Amino acid sequence: MLNHASMRLITLITLFNMFFLMGCNKHDYVHNSTNLWQKLNTPYFGRLQDINFTSADTGYIFGKDSTYSISTIIKTSDGGNSWQEIHFHLNIDSIGPVGPVNVSPFNSNLLFAFSRLHNQWAIIRSVDGGYHWNIIDSTPSGVSWGKYHFFTAANIIRSGEFIYMSTDSGFTWLKVRYPQSGFANFEMLQFTDSETGYTAGGIAYDATNYGIMAKTRDGGNTWETIDYSFHDIEGMSFINDNVGYVVMDMDSGNAAITYAGGCDLYKTENGGVTWNVVSKNIFSNYYDDRAANLYFKNDREGFVLGPHGIYHTKDGGKMWQNEFGSTNIINLTFPSATCCYAVDKEGNVYKRMR
Repeated sequence: MLNHASMRLITLITLFNMFFLMGCNKHDYVHNSTNLWQKLNTPYFGRLQDINFTSADTGYIFGKDSTYSISTIIKTSDGGNSWQEIHFHLNIDSIGPVGPVNVSPFNSNLLFAFSRLHNQWAIIRSVDGGYHWNIIDSTPSGVSWGKYHFFTAANIIRSGEFIYMSTDSGFTWLKVRYPQSGFANFEMLQFTDSETGYTAGGIAYDATNYGIMAKTRDGGNTWETIDYSFHDIEGMSFINDNVGYVVMDMDSGNAAITYAGGCDLYKTENGGVTWNVVSKNIFSNYYDDRAANLYFKNDREGFVLGPHGIYHTKDGGKMWQNEFGSTNIINLTFPSATCCYAVDKEGNVYKRMR
């Protein structure tokens, strides 16, 4: 029979092993609570940088190779069942495409990406599916990245430090919107029909936290500022012209202190005229309380990428369930209301149908 000292030693050893195993698995923890997420068989291509799908079948993934020095590209045309590795050639003196990648739904060979050109950032373009790239625009800093919306094969609008429009498949661009501040840029862009669109962004840095949002009613030719006391907008999703959601970073913006400020989810039902809080302090228990890639497929069901994986709501954002637990997930893309792809920083790709 074990004495008290022996029992205490066994307990301590057991606790030590538990904490050791928890620590070892902290960064590679993956838990699929619903079995809806299928891990795809993809070729290893280093650390992932970005993903973009134009449909449930066709999409690209950008990543770094094993040396972490140049980018690699893989493409699927059959929903992730098979992948094609693309070895590209740069027609510019650059380190290569580094994302984010934007793909035309009208022509899957037309790609736009971000790249480092000498001491400047540049927008680069490929017309052959990523095999060759040319520079189309350079900027003095890295604040011009954003999202693209393709009205037709030729008519494109993109967000970033400014709002730009193109009528020649992105070969030339016209600046149509200037933000009110030079610090925050328009990171998100979404159109609900051919005329109505929204763009949003913000900044939380150096004890400053504010968000920006603008709306167009004429297909992106003119934009009006949505006047609201936003914090840094990390996610935006509109399900029609009037009903939309935003998730805001509520931190103070002071990087010199450690805090967990949480994120708040807001909803509008009149095209941004008024906003009501749906849920406060989402992920407030985590220091890295990000809430990116917000997507609502309807007024009730939505997804968001949180600090510990992919979260799912079925009640309009009031309650969130961690559906796919992983600290490695870095990006989601929703090519349709019934299909989603997720990627992690180790190069793994997951797919969810329904």
